[in-house]
Amino acid sequence: TLTIQAGTQVLFRGNYTITANGKLFVNGTPDNKVIFSSRMPVPAVGNWNNITLNSGAVGSVIKYAVYKYATDGFICNNLNQLTIWGCEVNTLAINARAITLNNCENVDIRYNTLNIPGDWVIYKSGEDWDNSGVFIGNNIQAANNGMYIRRFSHLTVDSNTVQTTGQGIRTDYSRNMLCRYNTIAGQDHSIGIH
Repeated sequence: TLTIQAGTQVLFRGNYTITANGKLFVNGTPDNKVIFSSRMPVPAVGNWNNITLNSGAVGSVIKYAVYKYATDGFICNNLNQLTIWGCEVNTLAINARAITLNNCENVDIRYNTLNIPGDWVIYKSGEDWDNSGVFIGNNIQAANNGMYIRRFSHLTVDSNTVQTTGQGIRTDYSRNMLCRYNTIAGQDHSIGIH
């Protein structure tokens, strides 16, 4: 278990990644956030890699962090419980996603501000069904597409704001879904439900 307390700055100078194979607790607060960023004198996109959470990181909680100047966002693999709340993710590489969920279930993604140039800001694909996903109150600025969240047995998509040039929210093959109060603006301001 790794716990990072409020106000901590984790600064990278090189091609480094944080890989969590055990629980990761980032305990920022709205007034005292944890910073993940560059340590270079003149920060630039790609100064460090990303944060990866693998299956041993089940139950990880990331709250109120600022995440920037990396090549990619949070990459989450085979997790059975994950919380990401109140984070600011921006200034990443051109193909970056803010949050990638690979075979993750029981995810709770709320109140984040995500400004990303990649293909999707929040991306959860795969052919396996996962138990539940909660996506509430996120503010997304997408150079391409907003949220691609699919194959949840229970899915809540509520009160998100998405500014995009592509698709706003796409929720292929999800069941027991609550989708309400979302605002989508831009070129293709759609919610795709299949």
